[in-house]
Amino acid sequence: MPGTDTLLADATRCLIAYRVSDGPAMTPMSCWSDGGGLWMTTSRQAAKVTALRRDPRCVLWIEPPDPTEPGVSVDGTARVYDVSDPIGLALHGPTISAALAALAVVHRSALAGYVRDLPRLPPRWMPHGRVLIRVRVDRARSRLAPQRQTGVGPVLPPELPANVRRAVTGTRVVALASQRGGVLTVQPAIWSAGYRLDVGASAVPDPLTPACIVVDAHDEPRPSTKLGVLLRGHVDSGFVFHPRRLVWWDGFSTNATPVRAPTAASGITLPD
Repeated sequence: MPGTDTLLADATRCLIAYRVSDGPAMTPMSCWSDGGGLWMTTSRQAAKVTALRRDPRCVLWIEPPDPTEPGVSVDGTARVYDVSDPIGLALHGPTISAALAALAVVHRSALAGYVRDLPRLPPRWMPHGRVLIRVRVDRARSRLAPQRQTGVGPVLPPELPANVRRAVTGTRVVALASQRGGVLTVQPAIWSAGYRLDVGASAVPDPLTPACIVVDAHDEPRPSTKLGVLLRGHVDSGFVFHPRRLVWWDGFSTNATPVRAPTAASGITLPD
């Protein structure tokens, strides 16, 4: 069983949770560990860049290779390195160059997929439109997902496109970020019909605890084929998640829409 230090050192993918005006948001990222922090790169226009510049406190979730083993939750502090900043380049050029080189080596297959998609990349995905983020590890804790994974998952909102629904339907272990009194936490959870959550021995949440859930089909190496879902809303004291807003990514496109409240009891719905 890999320990916390091993999972941190070997991490190539994580979820980063951060604070926005009405609660937490979370997104998957490719990453590389330098021993004391994790590096990642994203578009300068990404919402998480704006949020982390405003409040650099964040939480990372690193999934274990085996869902029966503990993953790692990291409380961290983010710093954004913008390659368009001449002063930043002068002060941190060698650090930025080394981090980019390490990311390229660790993610060789993803880089090959990026190159294949190069003719189709939107401007914001081009190298000149990207920033580097380093999250300093302030505290790392192991967290084990509940082991009871029988039953069916919830019916996903009808606003979700069919191809994205097909990619994520059947996933039972999800990442749950919640924010209580300004304290942000990320943990694994099992979700089931009606968005009921099994979070093991976690403390009972307040009735309207802001929360979000990510379900990500992360086995695709090319940017044009990545699919995933972010649901934002709140968790009640019965550990039921109430989605309010839906965000999904489909290749280069990211879309968001409010979630309509269900009008009838949920049943089992097959993907389109």
